[in-house]
Amino acid sequence: MDIDLTQKLIDSMGSYPRKRGRYSASELYFILSGKTTPEEWMKPKSKSVEECITMFNGSLIHHAVQEVLSKGYVEEKREWSDFGITIVGKADYLPGPEDGVPNSDNIWELKSSTRLMKKSKPWHDHQVKIYCSLFGKQFGKIFQPIMGKKSIGLKLIGAVERDDKWFLEQVEKLREFNKKVEILW
Repeated sequence: MDIDLTQKLIDSMGSYPRKRGRYSASELYFILSGKTTPEEWMKPKSKSVEECITMFNGSLIHHAVQEVLSKGYVEEKREWSDFGITIVGKADYLPGPEDGVPNSDNIWELKSSTRLMKKSKPWHDHQVKIYCSLFGKQFGKIFQPIMGKKSIGLKLIGAVERDDKWFLEQVEKLREFNKKVEILW
């Protein structure tokens, strides 16, 4: 290899400083299930080289698929704030009529993997269910992008339905977690 970009990749995938009371929807499953403690959330561990390369490959696939899909509905961001906390969600794709989904009440989330997935992971479902409430959409679909030598497509690996009561229960759990974080801040 003439130019090694590994360290630049690792540096670009580093953790960002935490912002008080601000949580990403993609991390809520781990927080609310107790897999991430307030201390761990405050000081996230560095990603390994393998994790960085996997994330980078996933980003490349996401961008390729999003280029093929229509413009204007890609990477939509929403925030929900109350009780001193903010939940941030960034949906991969909001389909429209040009996708064969007239009057869409869906959110599409893309999940890349080095292996073909049979079904979505619980944390994928949790994230997309949060998105349904954030974006006011009834359904969330989780797809794995599949790229072959002669084709590109999306494989449906999961689906969830909006449940605002469940969303508010998650907010209540997050409020309790946030109280513990505030003590550490």
